[in-house]
Amino acid sequence: QGGALLQWNEIQPILPWGVILLLGGGFALADACRHSGLSAYIGEQLRGLGSLPEPQVAVMLMLITSLTTAVTSNVATASIFIPVASSLAQSMGTNPLGLMVPVCLTCSLAFALPVSTPPNAMAFASGRIKVQDMVALGLCMNVIGVVVVLLLLYTSGNAVFDLSSVPNWAMLPEDASGEGSA
Repeated sequence: QGGALLQWNEIQPILPWGVILLLGGGFALADACRHSGLSAYIGEQLRGLGSLPEPQVAVMLMLITSLTTAVTSNVATASIFIPVASSLAQSMGTNPLGLMVPVCLTCSLAFALPVSTPPNAMAFASGRIKVQDMVALGLCMNVIGVVVVLLLLYTSGNAVFDLSSVPNWAMLPEDASGEGSA
C-alpha cells in the first residue's frame, strides 16, 4: 500500500552529513556562547569602543565579525555579535540599527573558508575547490562586501532606518520617558 519514498541505504551515501553537522554545530556554539556568558563578556570587552564615533565603531565591529565568521558559522557569529552591537549602541546613545545592520550583513559575508557557511562547505565537498583558492577569493569578496555595506549604510541608511534618532524600543529604562538622547 504505502511504501517508503526513500530507503535509508539509498539516501545515506549521498546526504551531505558534513553540512548537517556544520549547521548543528553552529547552533550549538551560539547557544553555548549565550548560556556561558561569552556574548556578555565580549560585549564588556568592546565597551571601550563606545567613546569612538559610530562609523569607526561600525567598521571595527564589522572587521571583528568578518574574522569571526570566517572560522565559525555565520549563525553562531550573528548570535554572538548582534546583541553585542545592540547593547554597545544603546550605551553610546545611538540607534542600535546603526551597528546591528552592518554586523548582521557582515555575518553573511562568509566566503573565506569551508566552515563559514553550508554553501561553502558543499562547494568544498565537491572536491573541485581548494582551501587556498577559497581563502584568496573569499578575503577579496569580504573586503568588497564590507566596503559596500558601509557605503550603503552611510549614504542611504538614514533614509531607510532613520539612524539619526533612537527609537523608543531601544531606549534604556531610565530613558523610557522619551527624553533620551537622540
